[in-house]
Amino acid sequence: MAPILVGVFGSVPLGAVPANLLAAPFVGPLTVSGLVSGVVGGVVPAPVVGAVAGLPAWACATAVLGIARFVGSRPVLLGPGALAGALVALVMLVVVAKLMAHARRTVARSAGIRPS
Repeated sequence: MAPILVGVFGSVPLGAVPANLLAAPFVGPLTVSGLVSGVVGGVVPAPVVGAVAGLPAWACATAVLGIARFVGSRPVLLGPGALAGALVALVMLVVVAKLMAHARRTVARSAGIRPS
C-alpha cells in the first residue's frame, strides 16, 4: 500500500501504521454492531430502540475517528527519500510484532497450550 500512496500523493504518513493498529480492534465490533443496529432500526417501529441499538456502533466509530484525528494532526510525513522515517516505521513494526508474539505465548502458556 505504501508504494501506491507515495506514487499518488508523494508521501506516506508515518502515523498510518500505528493508527491502523490502534483502530483495528474497533473495526469488527463497529461492523457487526452497525449491521445489527441497522436491522433493528429497520424492523422495530420505535426509533428509540434503533438509537439504543446503535450506541455500540457509535462508540466504536467515535473511537476510530478519535484515533484518526489524533494521528492525523501530527504532520510527520515519510517521503520517498526519507531513510530515517522508514527506519522508524520498521522499528515500530518489529516492536509491535515482538509484543504480539510475546502476548500470544503468554496466553498460550496460561491456557496450558505449548506455543509453537
